Formats: sequence, C-alpha cells, structure tokens
Amino acid sequence: MSDENFIVNDGDGAKLVPVESKELTLMSDENFKKMAEHEAETTKDVAGPLAISPELVAKRKRGRPRKVVTEEAKPPRQWYCSTCRETIADHNVMKIGAGDKRYAVFCPQCCKSLGFLDPAVLETVAKLIRDNPTGK
Repeated sequence: MSDENFIVNDGDGAKLVPVESKELTLMSDENFKKMAEHEAETTKDVAGPLAISPELVAKRKRGRPRKVVTEEAKPPRQWYCSTCRETIADHNVMKIGAGDKRYAVFCPQCCKSLGFLDPAVLETVAKLIRDNPTGK
C-alpha cells in the first residue's frame, strides 16, 4: 500500500491529490455465492426490461442469422440455335403459348423452333434421372 499523488483539474489550474492505492484481491467463492443469491432475491420480483431470465440468456444466439433458402434460384436457361449458331438467353427467345404452362420456343432471328418449354415434363424427366428406376 503506497500513497501516490495524482494531478486533478482545479478550475484554471491543477493540483495534486493524494490517493491511496490498494492491492487487488480476488473475490472468494463464498462471497461470490452470497452475491449471486442476493442478486437473485432482489431481482425475482422485477418486471420490465430489467427482468432477464436465465433461460433467455442461455438461448440467445450470437452472430449473423442463418440464411433461409425458400427456393433454389435457377440460372436463366440458355438456348442454342444451330441455324444461326448463336446462344440465346431465356428472356430473349420467342415464346408462344401451347397450352397451360407450356410454351413453344423459337429463335428470334431465324424463327427456327427450338423446342417446347413444359415444366411438368422437365420435372418428370429430372425425377427419373434423380431416382433412376432401372438401377443403371
């Protein structure tokens, strides 16, 4: 334990103030338990923003929330016209309705038929490829 002087503002000037420094002591386990019990007793009836239950503190997640993926984002389909020898993006092709949710697709430059766009058939083919009923 030593006595030290520290400089403190005093209006327009500064003055030395004697300060007694103490050694740091760690809190004993008994004192820590008593303090925890006292805190639990004093905060059990508290309502409002100061009332934080231990369950809420334990369940709190830290960091950025996990990304929720609702649907897979499919890249735009590319069509190739063998007559023009050009690759055409899905939003640039000519689509003509050929039933419910079914389209005939044509090249916008030479008007060659590129095929049909039928989501039901595409899903069926994808399911057959994925499940592979023949086992090969």
